Amino acid sequence: MALRHEGIKCIFNSRFDQAIGFFSRAIQCNPSAARLRIDRGVALRKSSQFVAALDDFTAVTSTQENKEGFVDIDAGDTEKTVINSKIENGIEDRPRSVLTGWDEAAIGPQGEHDQNKSDGSVKSSSTGHLPLSFSGHKLHRKASTTTDAIIIHEMKIRASPQEVQEAAYQRDLTYNDFGLFLLRHGQAAEALPYFSLAIQFQPSNSTFFLNRSDCKRELLDFDGALKDLRCAHSLSPATNIFQSAMFSLLNEMGLKAASEGRWVDSVSHFDEAISCAHSPTAAIFFNRGNAHLNLFDHRKAAKDFSTCLDICPDFSAASAQLSQLGHIV
Repeated sequence: MALRHEGIKCIFNSRFDQAIGFFSRAIQCNPSAARLRIDRGVALRKSSQFVAALDDFTAVTSTQENKEGFVDIDAGDTEKTVINSKIENGIEDRPRSVLTGWDEAAIGPQGEHDQNKSDGSVKSSSTGHLPLSFSGHKLHRKASTTTDAIIIHEMKIRASPQEVQEAAYQRDLTYNDFGLFLLRHGQAAEALPYFSLAIQFQPSNSTFFLNRSDCKRELLDFDGALKDLRCAHSLSPATNIFQSAMFSLLNEMGLKAASEGRWVDSVSHFDEAISCAHSPTAAIFFNRGNAHLNLFDHRKAAKDFSTCLDICPDFSAASAQLSQLGHIV
């Protein structure tokens, strides 16, 4: 297994293309080893080659159990090639990307695998992932004669139940990472189904819900974004990032309602934002004060403007509003 060991060393040194080459050569020597396909899939995911990574993981997860506790996978007589979808800086510096598993010495499944029926969910295709597009073009698998070419001969891949479970976990991370990749390249609509697939297979992963919430927010689906945030918070109630994200989203929803003249809804959103924040900002009280003012509730408006000034004495707009209300309240 010298080739696999070389590939692992390349992974730890972030030389992902070289790792792919070593794993591919190892697969040619031992084409029935599911472990090698999982390793190569991890390297492909980390190099932003998501389509090929999904191919490797799906090849292991698309199985039927046999009586020996192993599963046989008929890989068929197909050719797969690593796609050229990398970007200059990759995606390794992105926040909230789930990169646990292989590079922490042992990949282990986390969470359960019940079906999720939240908005935006999709069913996986027979190949395990969706038709792909990027910047308006299909991502084709380009034939290559170099070591990045992935050839699967007609044979049976043997995978233990643990390897199948591990491949499924890595597949779900790939769905999430692909969604993040598309979202950060302005393709929120294309990203949404990938987050939904990740959630469908791992409905207990709060990070996946948080990422899909960001995606829905980008698509101006504020109600859907809030629903996903609440799910994320219920799964990890002690995580502060969810409360911060919910505060920001509810404030944005309050401002949107105010811009549309829906003052009651606006106040309701600001109320919830204030209640979920550990330390509400001066601006949120100013925003709610303006909503109260448009509902002609001058006393509540004055109270909010006063609270705003208590938090930030230099908030001139709140001071001006309070001065105008002085002769009314």
